[in-house]
Amino acid sequence: LHSFPTRRSSDLDMSSEKFKVLVIEDNSGDIRLLEEAFLEYSLQIDLEVLHDGKAVVSHLDKSMDFLPSLILLDITLPGYDGRDILKKIKTRSEFQKIPVIVWTSSEDPLLINECKDSKADAVIVKPTDFEGYVAMIQRVLSDYLR
Repeated sequence: LHSFPTRRSSDLDMSSEKFKVLVIEDNSGDIRLLEEAFLEYSLQIDLEVLHDGKAVVSHLDKSMDFLPSLILLDITLPGYDGRDILKKIKTRSEFQKIPVIVWTSSEDPLLINECKDSKADAVIVKPTDFEGYVAMIQRVLSDYLR
């Protein structure tokens, strides 16, 4: 996990708050593992999944009644590159305080620096097994939703 200085949501009460997590990911296997990892925690979390960059752009252009508490963004997406999506998210005023966690299968330092420069709150290398997903979710919940 490459964390960058960020505005943490330390005032959230995890026991009674319902959280909406926007997942931007095209790989159905990663989505399934992520959903199962979230189920390991008895929290009220509503996962909304968008599968490609075009769907994200369309979604962002709509007015949203309920903004997500957290965004998990894959870098490699069909339609639009995740880096372009990150920049679009971070330029919208209503998303300024929402942590955006970029996750990727790459450990390329140039990519990590580019995400940092684009205001990603963290970059996570995708886990390779279920236990890794559970550990990743525990860290993300602890660092960004508590």
